[in-house]
Amino acid sequence: MIKINFEWDHRVEKRLFIFLKKIAFSIFNNKKINVNYSNLLKAFINYSVNFEKEYKSKKNIDIEKHLELAKKQIKEIKEWQNNLNNYVENNKQKSNLKDILKNNAKFRARNMLGNYYKDFLKEIIAGESEYFEWNTMGDERVRPTHEARDGKIYKWDNAEIVPGEEPGCRCWATVYFPDSQEEINDINQNSWELKYYKSFMSYLMSNLKKFIEYQYSKSFMS
Repeated sequence: MIKINFEWDHRVEKRLFIFLKKIAFSIFNNKKINVNYSNLLKAFINYSVNFEKEYKSKKNIDIEKHLELAKKQIKEIKEWQNNLNNYVENNKQKSNLKDILKNNAKFRARNMLGNYYKDFLKEIIAGESEYFEWNTMGDERVRPTHEARDGKIYKWDNAEIVPGEEPGCRCWATVYFPDSQEEINDINQNSWELKYYKSFMSYLMSNLKKFIEYQYSKSFMS
């Protein structure tokens, strides 16, 4: 069985952020900018093609599929740029406008890369594999609903959402390519065991916390 980690690439996110910030600051300074969308198009395509090269040869990769997904994101960036022009024009009086634009560029970079990642999983990977494992970044910024999914295994056709789908999501997928029904059964069994292990540990920690609080209050009152 092939098992591949399609981990979130912070380098691509940073590159996209720098690109969007440059556009935003040019608008802020009322300067014309020649935007090279072709380089950004290549960056998106390379991002997803490199994932697919993990389990198939380059000659078997349909580049056109990746190109269509990348074009969708370029279109969104152009729309964002037009909206930004209007926003700056109507908010010139704000003293913190530059900071607002920088933060917006940072959020947009993560969101657009997440959208591209999500589309790649749904449009390409889901048609070639059956299962994926949800992974989070494991830090305090992970939203509770995604933390609850961490380590769980889902089938593509019944997953409510996939990593990268919700705004600002930094989660990523481990994709499974099982070769036999036996391996599929193992995946399902591991998913079931992990689910109940995490549920048990959550119950244990919750009761341990209550016990410690009780002992503390008891000693304080005595």
